[in-house]
Amino acid sequence: MDLPRHLFAQGQTADQAPVSSFIGKARVLREDGEIGPGQLERLPDGCEILLLASAQENWLSAEGAEYLIGKVKGVGTQSSSIDPKDSVRLPAHRLLLGAGIWIVENLNLAAAPEEFLYVGPPVALTGAGAAWARPVGMDLSAAKMCR
Repeated sequence: MDLPRHLFAQGQTADQAPVSSFIGKARVLREDGEIGPGQLERLPDGCEILLLASAQENWLSAEGAEYLIGKVKGVGTQSSSIDPKDSVRLPAHRLLLGAGIWIVENLNLAAAPEEFLYVGPPVALTGAGAAWARPVGMDLSAAKMCR
């Protein structure tokens, strides 16, 4: 998981971020290739965490990253990077992390439902701009709450 300190010296670190930052309503978007505002505009309101799934590689365009600023807490992907593999400038990383939005990569979303509760805080490594996480998804639609 990448946090703002991953690219920005004054950015938030794994041990500084509240655990609540990594819990929220997640939506899985299944698209191959570049994902931009056109695909993102179709998502319903209320999505706190966007997860990008694909049979191939996918990545977020700079315009797509800009579109998500102020709308989500975090973005995850099944791919090895939120940016194209050959990217040197890492525009999606820079835009998202610069806005305080965390990024998690290499997720296994093959069996993930379209919507679920995401819980995935990073290991609270002191001063770290990136850390391991073991996110889980919980389908609460059929859950019975304590009475």
